[in-house]
Amino acid sequence: MSDNKREFKYVLRNQIDCSIMPGREYDEKLLERIRQDGVQQPLIVRPVVRGGVIKDRYELIDGEMRWKALGYNDLVLVDIRYGLKGADVYRISNATFQRKPRTTYERARLYSRWVARVKYEEGKGRLQAKVAERAHLSEGQLSQYLSIAQMFEKLEHTTGSAALDFNALKNQGINKLYELSRLTGHSEELLKVARQLSERPEMSVRELRQIVKQAEGKGIPDYARLMRLEGTEVDPPDVEKRILDLAREAEGLVEETRKNLQNFELSVKNASKEYSKKKTLAELEKLQRRLRRFHKDIGKLSGYLRPEKGPSD
Repeated sequence: MSDNKREFKYVLRNQIDCSIMPGREYDEKLLERIRQDGVQQPLIVRPVVRGGVIKDRYELIDGEMRWKALGYNDLVLVDIRYGLKGADVYRISNATFQRKPRTTYERARLYSRWVARVKYEEGKGRLQAKVAERAHLSEGQLSQYLSIAQMFEKLEHTTGSAALDFNALKNQGINKLYELSRLTGHSEELLKVARQLSERPEMSVRELRQIVKQAEGKGIPDYARLMRLEGTEVDPPDVEKRILDLAREAEGLVEETRKNLQNFELSVKNASKEYSKKKTLAELEKLQRRLRRFHKDIGKLSGYLRPEKGPSD
């Protein structure tokens, strides 16, 4: 059977599994419109294959809202794509993303799962570069989406995040959400600023950037103040746990950033002579300054934990 083979036919809605792709945000108005007008385009699916045998079941690749609008035993026209590997379904879904309006949050979820799938199927080695090329994005754009996806995962698992208006956040543009994602490594500060943005969704990017910069400076010292706050008793086990959590979190972020820089290095080496390096160089120098400040903050925190030196030391 050719990998490029396609087939159109009617199947029952209950023969289609809708779990492979990251779902769209629930939209009652869109659902009602589909129910009234009917499904105008076929759903894109691929056959379920187990043990080399094609079953009479399908996995949904595109058309989730149309699928949700159908009754359990309704017949629907499907566009069956044969021979698709796991990561191929994201390429097809991304093509529909380009034609139809999607929130930044929905795009971030798609690209995050796409990268994870390519990593699973193809192993290590320039994963983001591969997905960026297939998704027709720059590596910088993809990196922004991945940061945003990671931020939402962090928010969804942060204690108290239920108080957030997630809809207000998810409907923000990529510039605001990427600014907010800079706080992913600082759970408490991230939650505080995310609440501000969800309560004031009209906040400008410039204003948000200033708030994030202030919060970035508080992230690590907050842990240090637990150790030295005058007149405050702190339970040592709680402090130890929080510092260990911070260390593990920072280690993961550093490793991820290091890998991204390695991928970026290849792009810089292969860039044409006409490529403008001035802006990129300025960003790298800014990153160096932030890393030096980060190293200084770590040293300060370590100083609180070292034994006091005596006269003979």
